[in-house]
Amino acid sequence: MTRPGWYPDPFGESKLRWWDGEAWTEALNPQPTRPSRFATARRPAGPGLAADVRGLRLYLDDQVVAYGSSSLAWAHVEWTAYWKTALPTQWIFRVGRHPFQAGPRVEVALDPSGEYDAQGLWTQLVETCREHAESRLIAEIAARVRTGEAVEVTQGLVLHPGGLRGGRTSLSWPMVADAVIEQGRVLIRPAGGGTALLHVPQQSPNAMIIPALIATLRNDF
Repeated sequence: MTRPGWYPDPFGESKLRWWDGEAWTEALNPQPTRPSRFATARRPAGPGLAADVRGLRLYLDDQVVAYGSSSLAWAHVEWTAYWKTALPTQWIFRVGRHPFQAGPRVEVALDPSGEYDAQGLWTQLVETCREHAESRLIAEIAARVRTGEAVEVTQGLVLHPGGLRGGRTSLSWPMVADAVIEQGRVLIRPAGGGTALLHVPQQSPNAMIIPALIATLRNDF
């Protein structure tokens, strides 16, 4: 769903809601008698998930994720990030568009003190994101690198046809073994074993797709 237009309201407040090409707006057709508020919308009758989180409405389906007044179509997601914190315990989920820190985004912080299944909601957010955003991102970035482009996957890490570079470290593809997620970081390990040569914090935009990208591109080059 990329073109602006009237579509079935995912928040269940009206028959139709206006999609501006990037996000759901407050425009409804027909306009309900009560004020339109995403936070108080009832659960949609169709497929999808909706929950009240910290007084705001969280909704996701196979086309869009929305929280409060922020929404983003999966087709427009350009970076993802999700992780669990220890103290206090929280499950964080973020998706957005470039630039990584300044562009439009949807951000949800879930904690066990709320009247909802925090870990269950987070798991469904992550699984839906992987299916409808990350699989596309991995394919798109790999295709760009194959055609000769250098792509900044996350801040400070660039993948290119010759290999990858981050900070002052540059590695050719034969020098890279793989990437793994350990203790809140994505570790890029060298061929032949040894200490990881590069690491990216798990909460960095697109950190979680690095292992799949490296596995794909190592086979190509």
